[in-house]
Amino acid sequence: MNPLQSYLQTVQKIYQTKIETEHTYRPALQQLIQSFDPKITVTNEPKRKHYGAPDFVISQNYQELGYVEAKDIGVSLKKEEKSLQMKRYLGALGNLIFTDYLEFRWYVGGEFRSSASLGAFDKNGKFKADIEGQAQVEILLKGFLETQAPQAKT
Repeated sequence: MNPLQSYLQTVQKIYQTKIETEHTYRPALQQLIQSFDPKITVTNEPKRKHYGAPDFVISQNYQELGYVEAKDIGVSLKKEEKSLQMKRYLGALGNLIFTDYLEFRWYVGGEFRSSASLGAFDKNGKFKADIEGQAQVEILLKGFLETQAPQAKT
């Protein structure tokens, strides 16, 4: 099983518990991102800085490569994108992924670059996979990890 399939299986299992929170999915996302490059470090809950504290910092050799902010499954990323928190992050972080663990939105230099979705849960809690979207998420994450963008501006 590839890392993306393993991630989806874990997310579905957690979702079915009906006792999960936004934080419950973080280890699975951390493992997924780490699976793309063993040389990177994916830090969950890094120290707060002047712009805030995104959920993950991705680094290599102590150099910050990018950031990930995650919201709970089902939260509208479009709505949250307009929040003060996201405005701070988009203004300060050169390489950012915003996700609800299923949809991934990528921003470079504060500008939207691309988005892709793994699928969605229906009203009955059944997961409907988006096979094409899954391939796009993989491309998006690889691009995110390869991007050289200025980080943490004041």
